[in-house]
Amino acid sequence: MSTAARSFVLAFDTANEVIALGLGLLDADRSAVTVVASAEVEARRASNTQLVPRIDRLCAEAGAARDEIACVAVGRGPGSFTGVRIALATAKGIASALGVALVGVSSLDAVAWGLWDAGLRGTGAVVADAMRREVYPVRFSLTDGGAVRLTADRVVKAA
Repeated sequence: MSTAARSFVLAFDTANEVIALGLGLLDADRSAVTVVASAEVEARRASNTQLVPRIDRLCAEAGAARDEIACVAVGRGPGSFTGVRIALATAKGIASALGVALVGVSSLDAVAWGLWDAGLRGTGAVVADAMRREVYPVRFSLTDGGAVRLTADRVVKAA
């Protein structure tokens, strides 16, 4: 495959203390994305200074040029308000500068789809810490067809 024919999706999330990054090769024929590179980096409230250099490093290590990025996917929370804002602002800037599509992905949906991809089936919940003794719970049905949300985003007391 020639370098000019490659198209990548760049994905990242800073909704918590970790910067999660991924780069996937798009396969239009199969409607699929193959992970090419990924990284998780402890940010400790430094996502604002570490995110762009980490994106540049991931792309360089994978040999992906900026003009090969066809889409940016960003974690839209739930999570740290400041962390989510950093990710969204960065994603919007990158997508706008490159003239590519921008997609927001729920962090809870991403976990559910990861469970689905690992072969889990049935009904369950993905729960994230909302701090202050609160959680973000979402119920899912994991079927052979995918992960289906059964409840909307909300915040509840952990009890």
